[in-house]
Amino acid sequence: ATGDLLWRFQRKLLRGAGPQGKKGLAIHGEMILVPTSDLHVVALNMKTGAVIWDHAIDVGAETRHQIKSSPLVTDSKVIVGINGFQDVKGGNFIVALDLATGKEAWRFRTVPRPDEPGGETWNGLSAEARNGGSVWVAGTYDPALNLVYFGAAPTYDAMKLRVKSTAPGVTNEALYTDTTMALDADTGKLAWYYQHQANDQLDHDWA
Repeated sequence: ATGDLLWRFQRKLLRGAGPQGKKGLAIHGEMILVPTSDLHVVALNMKTGAVIWDHAIDVGAETRHQIKSSPLVTDSKVIVGINGFQDVKGGNFIVALDLATGKEAWRFRTVPRPDEPGGETWNGLSAEARNGGSVWVAGTYDPALNLVYFGAAPTYDAMKLRVKSTAPGVTNEALYTDTTMALDADTGKLAWYYQHQANDQLDHDWA
């Protein structure tokens, strides 16, 4: 009503993490959900600013992933897309956290491993040689169908896909780059996908 400052929250980044621009945060009930530049999602009490939970997204030894997009909230999950550039080996993913606890509920790789569905579309490249599939923009949620929709960007090393492999069963479409993906909001299971631009050599970046 007055614009008076009620509280302030400031979080010190972990050592080695540089500040990155964010496209937004999310509000659900009495929680404010904040992505950070060191791959955390923090839930704050909107009335007091107190930390309800603080979850660090597990990326293993890879330290160059980022969160640029704002979180997407469903009935029980907060879902964020992860991005990273050419030096991020293996590509990027979408991760869902339990809204009440912050614990990871599921993740979906936007660049599949060779043994996963869609893995055969990467021209026979090893998992480490694949990159891209960044999720720069927040998804959307359809509660009637319980589906979330995300778009993924291209690869950053398109030359490896330019000439199609002659190996049987191998293609070079590079799923799920330049693709709309519909995922079950509770499980992360792929319901359907549509690839707008296969084997994007020109960085059209449909997403």
